[in-house]
Amino acid sequence: HGYFVWIDSDDRGTWYKYVPTEDVIITVILSSQEMKTQMAYFTGSSCESLTCGDFTTESISTRSLVFYGQPGKTYYILVASAGLQNVGNYRIQIIESLPPENSYYTGATKLVNDYGNPYLKEDTTQFAVPSFSSDECSVQETDRGLWYRYTPTVESITTVTLSGSFYKRLSMYTGNCDGHDCTSLSCVKESGTSVGSDRVLEFHATVGTDFFFLVSGSNFEEVGTFSILFSSSEPPANSYCSNAVVFSSTIGSDDVENAEGSTAVAVPTFSSDSCLVTDSDRGLWYKYTPASDRMVYVTLSDHDWIARLSYYSGNCNSLICESQTGISGADRMMTFHAKSGLDYYLLASGRDFDQAGPFQIAISATEPPANSFCEGATEIGRVTFLGTTFGENSSNTVPSYSDPNCQVRVEDHRGIWFKLPSSSASPGDAVTVQVSGQAFTAKISVFESAEDSCSSLSCTISTSSFRSLTWVFTSGNSYYVFVSGDGLFEVGGFSIKFAKGYG
Repeated sequence: HGYFVWIDSDDRGTWYKYVPTEDVIITVILSSQEMKTQMAYFTGSSCESLTCGDFTTESISTRSLVFYGQPGKTYYILVASAGLQNVGNYRIQIIESLPPENSYYTGATKLVNDYGNPYLKEDTTQFAVPSFSSDECSVQETDRGLWYRYTPTVESITTVTLSGSFYKRLSMYTGNCDGHDCTSLSCVKESGTSVGSDRVLEFHATVGTDFFFLVSGSNFEEVGTFSILFSSSEPPANSYCSNAVVFSSTIGSDDVENAEGSTAVAVPTFSSDSCLVTDSDRGLWYKYTPASDRMVYVTLSDHDWIARLSYYSGNCNSLICESQTGISGADRMMTFHAKSGLDYYLLASGRDFDQAGPFQIAISATEPPANSFCEGATEIGRVTFLGTTFGENSSNTVPSYSDPNCQVRVEDHRGIWFKLPSSSASPGDAVTVQVSGQAFTAKISVFESAEDSCSSLSCTISTSSFRSLTWVFTSGNSYYVFVSGDGLFEVGGFSIKFAKGYG
C-alpha cells in the first residue's frame, strides 16, 4: 500500500474496519503470529483517502496500538507481513475501554475540603480520553486527563499536590459550571511536567468560586496511576485589616516590640495602587496607635522571600497609603511620624502571590523632647556680645509646625525650638544665630509674636543655605527660632549660638 516506507509494495496484509458508537480508548493487540508482522491504524472517509494515525515496528512478538476512538468515525486497521513470503497465522484483539466520567470537565469529580482535613484521591488516566486543550496551560488536544472540581466553603490558601510515575501535568482553571452546563474555562496556572517529582500548585481559595483541576500527561501516550492531595490551612486572623495585631501605644525609646508571623497561609485581602500592593499579594496586618506624637521605626527582617512593608492611616474601610519601602529580600525598614491618638496600619506583604513565608517585625518609638514643639521651646536669657552656646540633638523630634513663608513643612521638617522673649535684647539690637557641628542640612527659621504666643507666629526670616542669620529686635515682640533639617531624615546633633550684634 506504500503509506509508510516500512510498508513495501510486496508486503501482504489484512484489513479491519471499526466504527465506535461513543468515546472510547481502543487497544489493538496482535499476538500468536508465526511471522514478523507490522500493524497500523488509519482514518479516512474511504479507503482511497486514508491518513495514518499510528503504527508499530515489525516484530514476531506481541504488538499493540492504543488510540482514541470517536463516535461515528471510521478506523481502518492493517496487519501487514514483512515481505512477500513472510506470511502465516496471527491473533488480533480489539478492546474498547469506556472513559471515566471525569475525562470531561462537565463530569469533574467534586471535592470537599476543610481546614486541617486533607482530601486524598487516587486515580488513573489509563482510559481517559482527550477532551480539552489550552495554549495558556500548555495542554494539547491529544493529552489525556481527568478533571476535579473544588468549590471552597471557607477562604484559605490551598495546596494541590500531584504524585505519579509518568510525565504528568497539573493545571488549574476557573469558570462557571452548574451541573453539566459549563461555560468555557480560563487557565489560571499550570505546574509544568515531570516524571520523578511531585507537581504542586498553591492558590487563594475564595468561597463559592469553582476551581477546576486537570491531571494530564505530556502527550497521548503519557498515562498512569496517580494520587492528588488537596490541603487547606486556616489563614491567620491578621490576614484581615480588621484583625490587625495591636502594638502597645506606649512603646518608648528604650523599648522594641517584636512579633513573628508568616504569610505562607495568609490570604490576599487588600490592594493599593499608591503603595504598589496588588490584590494577589499575601500579607499580615499590624496596628499602632501612639499615646503621644512620636517618631516610629519599623523593621521587617528574617525573611527569605521578596518582601514589602507599607503603612496606612485612616480605618480598615478607608485606608490611605502613606509610604512603602519597595521590595527586597533584605531587611525592610521605615520611619514615620505618628500623631497622638491616630491609628496607623502596617502591612507586611510579598512582591506577588508566590512570595510568602515567615518573618519578624519589630517596632520602636521615641517620645520627642519638649522643645520639639513651639510651646516647649528652650528659653534664651539676655543675649550678650560674647554669646551663649547650646548643644542639641534633633534625632527624636517630630514635625510640629508649618509656615509657607518660612518654607517650613509639617510633613517632614522636624527640629528644635528656642524662644527669645522681648527681654532678651533691647529694641533695635541685632541678634545673630549661628548653627555649627551638624552632619545634616540645617535650616534656620525665625518667627516673631507680638502676643508672646506660639499661636500667633509670623515669619521674620529663614535660611537653608547659610548656617547663621541676623535680625533686629522690635519693641515688645518675642522671637522663636526653629532649627530643622530639610527633610524627615535630616536630623542629628548640632551646636547653636545666640549673640548680640552682626555676625
